Amino acid sequence: MDKINIKKLLIGAMFSALIFIGTFISIPIGNFGNVNFGDSIILMCSLVMGYYGVLPSCIGASLCDVLSGYSVYAPGTFLIKGVVSFSLVFLIKLFKRSKVSIIISMFIAEGVMVSGYLLYELIIFGNGAVANVPFNILQGILNILISIFLYRFIGRHKVYF
Repeated sequence: MDKINIKKLLIGAMFSALIFIGTFISIPIGNFGNVNFGDSIILMCSLVMGYYGVLPSCIGASLCDVLSGYSVYAPGTFLIKGVVSFSLVFLIKLFKRSKVSIIISMFIAEGVMVSGYLLYELIIFGNGAVANVPFNILQGILNILISIFLYRFIGRHKVYF
């Protein structure tokens, strides 16, 4: 394993801040919470940083939960976003990083997000957690579409780290 250098640390900190902002900017959905755009940045962080993107993903999203009044979600968010990031990188490396494998891996990673929050909310809230599943699916699909657009932009302009 290579050493973590200052550049990777700074890029990770930048992604953590962007994930915080993307998670903080959200669209309220009735009484069921909100849909946010943090996952699109988590997916991009994972694509750009590989396994080094796991920790910024955990920190940015869970810190936003704590500071925006959803502290009950912070431990689950830390774990779930870490697994989402890790699973995306693992699957992309497993399938040799083609365009199709990246998109399929994003869908699987967001499926991990939906099922992770379902399990977490079932533990905390009981059977009422099932009501959030459609909104988590909507959030996952929107974030995948945003990530595909961002990935195409980064690829077209050759802005690699």
